[in-house]
Amino acid sequence: MTLFAEPGLDAATSPLADLSMLTGTWRNTNERSIGIVKITCEALDGVLSVRFFGAGTEELIDWGPAPATVFFERNDEGMEQPFTARWDPRFMTVIAQGFLRQGVLVILTFTRFHDGSSRSNYFSKEFFTRT
Repeated sequence: MTLFAEPGLDAATSPLADLSMLTGTWRNTNERSIGIVKITCEALDGVLSVRFFGAGTEELIDWGPAPATVFFERNDEGMEQPFTARWDPRFMTVIAQGFLRQGVLVILTFTRFHDGSSRSNYFSKEFFTRT
């Protein structure tokens, strides 16, 4: 059985709910990334809050916080603390999946545009280390 924490559920009551493995500031291992360059994760009342910062021309683009659903059971592929989060700004929807693998935070993003711009939807996979 996989235990998970949904926003509002007190994950801190589960012995498997070690959100400290995810909390902190994470930097992209690719210093030239044009995607997500920084991630911050906080545990607030047993709920993981994830905040992405994208590359910008002058400064980082703050996506704002998103509550994450965290799955606490380690799977056979060695993924630890997998989670999902979602952002819905007016022009696109981004679903992110993340997990730890040997101390590296792996982030998969699925981006769909719905602004009529004819931009193609895309998938990305990026790697982050804790700072």
